[in-house]
Amino acid sequence: MKKILILFAFIGQLLYAQSPSYTSLVGKYDRDIVNGDGVDYPNKFPPCPLGNGANSEFIISGTTFKGYDEAQGYNGMGEVSYYFKSSSGQCPSGGKANLTKPIIVLDGFDPLDSRSGAKIYGKYLKYTSNINGVITDKFLGDKLRQQVNGFDVVILNFPQYKRDGSVTQTYTCPVSSSFICSLIGYTGGTRTVTTGPVETIDGGADYIERNAMVLVELIQRTNQTLVANGSTEKITIIGPSMGGLISRYALAYMEKNNIPHNCKTWLSFDSPHLGANIAMGSQWWVDFYSSRDDNAKDVNDNQLGSKAARQLLLYHRLSYNETTPTSAIKDGIDFRGTFVNNMENNGLPGSYGFPTLPRKVCLINGAINGSLQKVINSEVEQSRTIQACEKAFSSKVNLSLGQRKLAAFVCFASGPFGFLGLTACQVAGEPTALSKTTVNFQPSYGNTCVVFDGYFLNSNNQKKAGSYANSVSLDIAPGGYYSTQAEIAKNGTGGTTDALYALNYIGKSKITFLDVIDNHCFIPTKSSLAYKWNNKSNLGDFGEDLSSKALVCNGDIPFDTYFALNRNQEHVSLNEESVTSKQGIIKINTVGLENGIYSLQIFKNGSLIETQQVVIVH
Repeated sequence: MKKILILFAFIGQLLYAQSPSYTSLVGKYDRDIVNGDGVDYPNKFPPCPLGNGANSEFIISGTTFKGYDEAQGYNGMGEVSYYFKSSSGQCPSGGKANLTKPIIVLDGFDPLDSRSGAKIYGKYLKYTSNINGVITDKFLGDKLRQQVNGFDVVILNFPQYKRDGSVTQTYTCPVSSSFICSLIGYTGGTRTVTTGPVETIDGGADYIERNAMVLVELIQRTNQTLVANGSTEKITIIGPSMGGLISRYALAYMEKNNIPHNCKTWLSFDSPHLGANIAMGSQWWVDFYSSRDDNAKDVNDNQLGSKAARQLLLYHRLSYNETTPTSAIKDGIDFRGTFVNNMENNGLPGSYGFPTLPRKVCLINGAINGSLQKVINSEVEQSRTIQACEKAFSSKVNLSLGQRKLAAFVCFASGPFGFLGLTACQVAGEPTALSKTTVNFQPSYGNTCVVFDGYFLNSNNQKKAGSYANSVSLDIAPGGYYSTQAEIAKNGTGGTTDALYALNYIGKSKITFLDVIDNHCFIPTKSSLAYKWNNKSNLGDFGEDLSSKALVCNGDIPFDTYFALNRNQEHVSLNEESVTSKQGIIKINTVGLENGIYSLQIFKNGSLIETQQVVIVH
């Protein structure tokens, strides 16, 4: 009888199946305070109410994307915050009925969703103005909203969310007897079976293509709202960092599939079109301590090991090679290679995955004149240039007094007549050290050097790295910089390691950092410009001076115009030079000028500080 009942349980007719569901995890954690600056951004920069008791909305993409390591395609989720135009800066009533001139700003790479829409508006759209020696904070969002014929600022964030990837199927009972149906699990004549995983998805570090489908959904909804509100305005899209790749993919996808996007201007802001760089030595440092420290493990798993990081990084420790730089290959999957192929085969023929209909503008943080990275210590830029293979920082885990006493016993016990059988009980002759490391920058022009040298007790782990044969080290190349080493030191200093539990019972091991150079090149200038976008085999030296080249006219970049300075700046940082203010810090009148290259003089407090080459394309 049992065998018959089991058979009956599987031959009922399928009544209906429920698709996977998606639930936002926003509100279950304090994303603006965690690893933040303590500012309560949601209260200081609240998005405009939408008239339904909420000040943001969550959207699900209408198109799924199947990840490289996934068995099926899934939808993505986005969180949308609105800041409607207002001369006073105050939110008008009426919710999305006010949306008539949108400018969509995307979030970039954001593991664990540390930034809400309010934080993006209040922190990452902020810049410092220096007018006649008076330094003030200004907010690009306010400026866009409050000007005559202002914009509605729409911020798209990619939150953490729960994806119920299970499939719920409901079957009818295969027999007419209600008694038998109840015995075999068909309550009320039906039986529901659920199979599959329930997962937490880190939207800010998920596949770029899936997040692009979320933007496609937002663009379509925004265009519907514009029609409903009687507006004939077009959409402007700003894509900072990874957001530039998400928006590039989304717009090109819509053009390829004949979906109107109504986008007038697309601004790529220091986006890694040719890839990003995190110093290999720093990657190895994080990996070395990931089994010994929770913070290092978090960075290793959720940031460097995320899907998006594996898509973005030119060098990745997962594909470690001492001579030839390689991107991330894990479990036989080439994440970056697959992503580049997807991106370049997206869009219209010959576009290499770039949209063709909007005006394409590029704003970069890297030096255009080939200037290499300057040393930054404690956020202060020095006059000298970082050298290839130079030390980036060193660290040491010191033993407490109680630990040293135990170590002395271990040394005695592991001697010629000892019983522990240990070969050593200290690091390289240092009786006070449990562990020590040295991290160096990557080499240049085909050379190889040690980028990580780490000891834990007497165990040594050393890693070398190579470089492109015809290029300066990516760590010191012109580009928007990121202070990875400073972040490691800030989050690690005074921290503890739980690696040697016996020693921790006597006192925690404290980590100290020495000789820290804060920064390295994160987004090379050539990458943010998408230099040689249609012929990357001729990419050349990442340290090349591009200031005298007619990049737009010669078709070396896919953009209609660009803005760059002769110095390297922090990645996705705004400043007086890159934001045209009411005070006219940067003034250029293109009316009546023919297409071509012109000299732009930049004044600050009445003094000439820089001369740039500007491309004018009408």
